[in-house]
Amino acid sequence: LSPSSAASDVYKRQHSLTAENICLGVGSDESIDAIIRACCIPAKEKILVLPPTYSMYSVCAHINDVEVVECPLVTSDNSFQANTDEVIKTVQNDPSIKLIFITSPGNPTGAKVETSRIEKILQNWDRGMVVVDEAYIDFCGGSTAPLVTKYPNLCVLQTLSKSFGLAGIRLGLTFAS
Repeated sequence: LSPSSAASDVYKRQHSLTAENICLGVGSDESIDAIIRACCIPAKEKILVLPPTYSMYSVCAHINDVEVVECPLVTSDNSFQANTDEVIKTVQNDPSIKLIFITSPGNPTGAKVETSRIEKILQNWDRGMVVVDEAYIDFCGGSTAPLVTKYPNLCVLQTLSKSFGLAGIRLGLTFAS
C-alpha cells in the first residue's frame, strides 16, 4: 500500500457508517418534519432552502411555524449548484437560521451539488444542521452519507421510494452522527 492509500484505509475504518448512524422513518417527509421540530423553535428560528427545490421543506416549516429563507441555486450557467458563498454569508448574518436543506441531486433540477460545496458550508457554519436530501442519489452515485462521521452538523436523507421502486412501503433513511 502506498502511504496515501494506507491513510485512506485508516480513514475509512475510523469513519465508516454503522447502524448507530441510521434512523428509519416513514419516507423522507417524516424525517424532514422531525428534524425541523427537533432543531427549530417555532416563531423564532428559520430554515434556509436553495430553490428551485423540493417543496416539502417549506410545507413542514410552515406547519411548524418556522420561517423559510431562500438562497437560490446558481442558474445563470445551468449548473444548479449551491451558491456556497451566498449561503455561508446568509447563515452567518442570521443566527436564527438553524437548518440548511440541500437537495442533491436536486428535485426538480436533477443536478448533484458538488460535495466540495457542501463541505465548504459545513466547515464555515456550526450554529445549526446541514441536511442533504439524497432521494435520487442512486441515479448518480457519490452519497455524502459517510461524511456524517466527519461532520456532526450533517444529516443525510435517503429513501427507498425512488430507485428501489418501493414508494408503497414509505421507508426513509436518515444518516447522522
